[in-house]
Formats: sequence, structure tokens, C-alpha cells
Amino acid sequence: MTSLVGGMFTLATTVPSTRQEAQPGVHPFVDVVGKIRRLVTCYRPVLERGPGAAAHNLASDGAFRANERIDGARVLLLDDTFTTGARLQSAASVLTAAGAASVIAVVIGRVIDSTWNENCSRIWEQATATEFDFGRCSLCAGRTS
Repeated sequence: MTSLVGGMFTLATTVPSTRQEAQPGVHPFVDVVGKIRRLVTCYRPVLERGPGAAAHNLASDGAFRANERIDGARVLLLDDTFTTGARLQSAASVLTAAGAASVIAVVIGRVIDSTWNENCSRIWEQATATEFDFGRCSLCAGRTS
């Protein structure tokens, strides 16, 4: 991934929760990210909820806001769940507007409703036909580590 962004990541951040009511304490995903040694020195919670709606199916530059300029940063954007991609796209767009040179997203889980449309059905069929392996890289066309 570093070759895609032009070098080592200089910033790691997470997509904020879009729940209406804030939960007490640190979000569990942020807590997990904080325990990854390689990310400890570059993790900062740069994004926060913005004034706009964080719609499920429509990306919006108002859904989030950056709390600082990140000019020239090579950003690793982390999210716990990918459903439609709207919130991830909203977050990436805000980071770019805040000065990021590049943004690469990594998501832990993918929600797929195979009955929603033909593309979701195809993705589901491909995913269920492949045995899970932690050593398989989705960027390496099937090669294992």
C-alpha cells in the first residue's frame, strides 16, 4: 500500500462513529487501532462529525470535518465496517480537502446484502467461494504472504 501513496503513511486516522448519540468512553475500534504498534506514532483522530447528514447511501462533504490541516499527509484511513461506501468516501473527501496528498482506506468488515442488486450478489458469490485466510492479501491477486 505504501507504494500507492508514495511512501510510508504519515497519518493514520479513523472514520468517526455516525451514531446520533455519543457513546461514553473511547470507541472500541479506536481502542483497537491504538494498540497497533506501527500506528501508535502516526495515529491522530483528525476527523469528527460535521454539521451535515451522514447518509447511508450518499457521500457528503458535510458529514465530517477535519479538526486540523494535514497538508501533504499520506493518510491511512481506517473504518470498522463498509456497507455502501458513502461514509468512507465522505471521510476521504474531507481529508483531501484538508490537504492530504493521498488517502488509502482499509476496512475491517464488509456488509453485503446479496439480494440488494446484481453486483452485491456477484460479490457475495465470489466471497463465499473463497476460503478465508489471514495470509491472503486482497491487493496481491490471490498471492499469500
